[in-house]
Amino acid sequence: MLQKIITAFKYSFFLALGIFLTYWQYSKMTVEQKQFFASSIQNTNYFYLLPVLFLAISSHICRSIRWQYLIKPLGFTPKLQYTFATVMIGYLVNSLVPRAGEIAKCTLLGKKEKIPVDKLIGTILVERAIDLLCYAAVIIITILLQYQRIKIFMASLYHKAVDDGGMNPLVKIGLYLLGIVTIIYCINYLAKRYSNNLVLRKIKGLLNGVKDGFNTIKLLENKKQFWLQTALIWFCYLMQIYIGFKAMQFTAELGIDAAFAVLSLGTLAMIVTPGGIGSFPYAVAQVILLYNISEIAAESFGWVMWGATTTIIVVIGLFSFLWFLYHTNKKKTTYNE
Repeated sequence: MLQKIITAFKYSFFLALGIFLTYWQYSKMTVEQKQFFASSIQNTNYFYLLPVLFLAISSHICRSIRWQYLIKPLGFTPKLQYTFATVMIGYLVNSLVPRAGEIAKCTLLGKKEKIPVDKLIGTILVERAIDLLCYAAVIIITILLQYQRIKIFMASLYHKAVDDGGMNPLVKIGLYLLGIVTIIYCINYLAKRYSNNLVLRKIKGLLNGVKDGFNTIKLLENKKQFWLQTALIWFCYLMQIYIGFKAMQFTAELGIDAAFAVLSLGTLAMIVTPGGIGSFPYAVAQVILLYNISEIAAESFGWVMWGATTTIIVVIGLFSFLWFLYHTNKKKTTYNE
């Protein structure tokens, strides 16, 4: 019960943080700024948002195909329509409850295709590890493209975190990693010492399933296609931002270097709050401010981009859920008859 309360509090906190950031950004505007903000969104060239939406959908399709490649070494070949539907449902759930979408899509696909959920969770962890490497590559490219600008920006963020009385970010990362290693070691130790304990056996079984999921990367039949899909996912992310710049007059001249910078911080912001609500527009605005664009104009762009990509997730996610539910119930009805 206590664990459920803590979990509910954690999710509520991050959702409240997103709502607070939204309210805070809007409330600090003057009347003139609010009018400019509304005018900026109204005058957006929505023609450029069409390829942005197309790229967003394409990135989700590529992610679904890549997931298929990871699942195949486990001895299962789920249909693309099911992997895509569950991926979109996962994004939708993540918009409400952070990280819960991963469990939801593994559970749904596992039941539909008779795949062990623990093994699917392992493949998701593989995906996250690979995406983390890609994210690191994006950051490195961003730094190489505009070293001085990024150096000043990151230095200001670092000193702000320390000056505000917060823990040194490097120390915090080190403690997180140490904590993860310690937890895994303790679970393995307890599982060996108390091998007959049902709870520990289940935990160990989950870890073994995750291990099997990680092993799939070694057993991939078509590694080139797997890495191609990975490259396409991040290419779509980058192009969404670059083409999105063209939708607004004051960001139309920004180049690919700025797109890399927005992708670097925007990706991190999507993790902070559910669906990036509040945090994504704010983070994007902070980056664009570096290119001599007004704060309100920068925030307007952030909200337009967030709105476009979130609309895709909500609309297709809800449709996927209803389709998945209907298709499952229809199959059960046919079977009973």
